[in-house]
Amino acid sequence: MTNANPSIGVQTAETLGPGMPNVDAWAPSPSTLPLLGSDALLKSGDSTIELTDALLPGLQDTQARLAMASWVLDRGEGGRFSAQVANITTSGDPIGTTTYFGTHQRFYSGPQGRLFTSTLADQVQTIAGVRALFHPHASDDALVELGEAWYHDGLAARPGTQSPGTYVHLAFTRHFTAALQAGIGYYRFDPRYATVILPYGVPENVWSVAWSWPGQWLKSTYQAVDDSIAGINREGVRAHGDYARGKFELHADAYEWRQIEPVTASNASQEGWVDGYFLPQLDGDATLGWQHQVGLYAAWHWLRDDLVLDSVWDRSYRPAIAPVDFVSINYPQVVASVQHHWNRKMLAAAGYARYSANGTWSTTPVGTIYGAGFAGGQWTFSDRQQLLVQVRRYGLTGLPSIPGGPPPTTRGTVLVVDQRVQF
Repeated sequence: MTNANPSIGVQTAETLGPGMPNVDAWAPSPSTLPLLGSDALLKSGDSTIELTDALLPGLQDTQARLAMASWVLDRGEGGRFSAQVANITTSGDPIGTTTYFGTHQRFYSGPQGRLFTSTLADQVQTIAGVRALFHPHASDDALVELGEAWYHDGLAARPGTQSPGTYVHLAFTRHFTAALQAGIGYYRFDPRYATVILPYGVPENVWSVAWSWPGQWLKSTYQAVDDSIAGINREGVRAHGDYARGKFELHADAYEWRQIEPVTASNASQEGWVDGYFLPQLDGDATLGWQHQVGLYAAWHWLRDDLVLDSVWDRSYRPAIAPVDFVSINYPQVVASVQHHWNRKMLAAAGYARYSANGTWSTTPVGTIYGAGFAGGQWTFSDRQQLLVQVRRYGLTGLPSIPGGPPPTTRGTVLVVDQRVQF
């Protein structure tokens, strides 16, 4: 993913809604990084075959290459079926990562928990998958996605310890009426599935120990598969419901993920084994953590006005034998915003966003609140000129992320200007 694009609306990171509408002429900026290479597409009847050979974004003096083939059979209401195979290889200088299965293994311990690092090079990742979307009845949707992955690293500390990783997604959705639908899905994302590490930029550090996570969810790391719903080394169930009628729309979901295997020094030293969000434990102290989420998105749309409430509540928990391994964090997030369309070429929006983290991480208490008020507008001057201007006033308060350190108290004002000119 690229950096955050300028937007007239503010959303939670895991929003369930489509976000604030833009003026008609405003084309959204690309949200993903482009590839450099060649692509061939062949279509015959209901079938499509695509072949890709491309370079992925990478650090200086490193290279990552993708070779991929896919086949899709789209029969409309009769269902959509596909198969895909991808091979990713890396070369060039070794990279330092927050995994533990490479060479130069280092183990750290402190008040924020245990951390580790190692060095990787010459990675080879192969991923194969099949997908089927079909309709058992006219008002039902069924989805089956199955994947298998194989991984090897040229600098593995324990060569030959790798094994295939599996991905399973089974989902069922019932359309009760044209306005109301609900569904449930099961996910299993093995700790050895799609674990290739592909950093391409400066590592992010979102709340102290975040640098320790290997990048399958966070940081400037290219994602080989979609992990926006369930992340690596997680298994669980997600339920959702959607309602849209007239001026009102509502989206809600809830899920529970549990770790499949604990993050121990022995597990993490196996070639290609990755976890995120929970830091490593000693073998004798192993426990399994879990994550809960409840999301709600409600919007009212009138002729010229939109009122939106976007909220998510996350909780991460891991019991611990050793106090340094304990995790109990709540992450409530809410954004309330209003928008007015003066006409098809001009609109204004304002709102307030609040994000919090509170609980205990290892032996460190956590209590942080980030709030931001925003107001701005979009204008279309012609078919070739558009302008976005927004002012944001933010404030961060809370406990220090390192015991005895300075509190993260900051305030400031940001002016966002996005001028678009088409030639």
